[in-house]
Amino acid sequence: MKKYYKTVLVLIVILIFLTHISNANAQPELKHGRVALFGVTSDTGEGVPGYIEHFLLKGSGKIYYRENLDIATKEKNKIAINYVSSTLGLDPRKFDYYITYGFNTQKISGVSGSASLAILLYSTMANLPINDTVAISGNIDEHGNILEVSGILNKVIESSKHNITTYYIPKGQRYEYVYVKHDSLRDENGFLAIGPYFSYELIDIINYSKENFNIDVIEVDTITHLVDLYYYSNINNINN
Repeated sequence: MKKYYKTVLVLIVILIFLTHISNANAQPELKHGRVALFGVTSDTGEGVPGYIEHFLLKGSGKIYYRENLDIATKEKNKIAINYVSSTLGLDPRKFDYYITYGFNTQKISGVSGSASLAILLYSTMANLPINDTVAISGNIDEHGNILEVSGILNKVIESSKHNITTYYIPKGQRYEYVYVKHDSLRDENGFLAIGPYFSYELIDIINYSKENFNIDVIEVDTITHLVDLYYYSNINNINN
C-alpha cells in the first residue's frame, strides 16, 4: 500500500511539473523598453521632452499604437522594424509591436524618432541594455542610413534638463543657424544704443553643447554606426 501511495505521489509531482511547463510555454514572451526622445514645437521650435516605449510579444507582425500617429511616422516605424529584424536575422512577422510615444500632445508627427525606435528594437529583440542618459534624433531609410532632421540644437538644449549626457545626431548636422538673443547693443563709448535684439548666427552644436551643458553630441551616418557606438564603443575623443 505504501508503495502504491508513493507511486501516486510521484505521478502527481510529475503531472504538476508538466502542467507548469505547459503553462509557461503558453504564455507569450514579453519584452519591454523605453528610450528618451526630444521633439520641437511646430510654432515656436522650442524643445519638448518625451519618450518612445515598446512592448514586444510573439505574434503575427501587427503594430499597435496608443497615440494618433501620422502616416509618415507609421511608415518610418515599419522601416525600423524591418531593418532591425533583418539585421538580427529575425522574421518581423513573428512578433507584435506595441509602440507608445510619450509626448504631451494629441497628435504625433515627424520622423526624427525613427532612429530612436531602431535602438529600442535592438534592445528588445537582442536583449541589449538601454542607456537612460543617451538620446538620439534621426530619420532613417530602408537601407539603414540616418537622415537629416530639424531643430537639433533646441532638442539638445531641452535634453540637458533631463540628465542626458550623450546625444546622437545625423552626420553633417553639427552646424545650425539659429537666432541668438542679446540683451543690448552698446556703441564704442559704452552707451546703450538699442535694447534687446536678435542676430542670426551659425552655431557649432558639438562645441556649444559640450561647453554649456557638458553633453557629448556625436554625429552618426547609419544605424550600424549608431548601434556600434551606442552599445560597444567608448565615446571619448570620437569628435576629435
